[in-house]
Amino acid sequence: MGKQVAVKVSRVKLLEKLKQTHLKATNEALAYQIACENIDKLEEKQNANVIKQLSKADVSIRNTTSRYERERNIVEFSITATFPSSMFPKVEYPTRGENYYVNTDELANIIKLLELSDEENVSTSTYGNVARFL
Repeated sequence: MGKQVAVKVSRVKLLEKLKQTHLKATNEALAYQIACENIDKLEEKQNANVIKQLSKADVSIRNTTSRYERERNIVEFSITATFPSSMFPKVEYPTRGENYYVNTDELANIIKLLELSDEENVSTSTYGNVARFL
């Protein structure tokens, strides 16, 4: 069997690194959320524009289908329309950052626990448990 290795890791340095990771993950999540909200707003504007263009008849209709539903007494009508590409701005959808899957709540709890400790160094097992966040 191999020899067990004991490593001393400074609690202060580990805390600094964990705080940086937490801040970066939180900022990436916020930026992604804002980008998604902006895309949703843009899509709402595009949908309104589609309805406006349909009323102006600036589109070519390719396919139509209808279906009558007796229980609710409604007719559903579907169309396939072709719109000019100039009508839609090019949209770049956001990508998730490298820290998207970091559990920021768990990381915040780890930081709080390490801040409560008065030890100068953390144990190898503690370091091993938090190393995935670094």
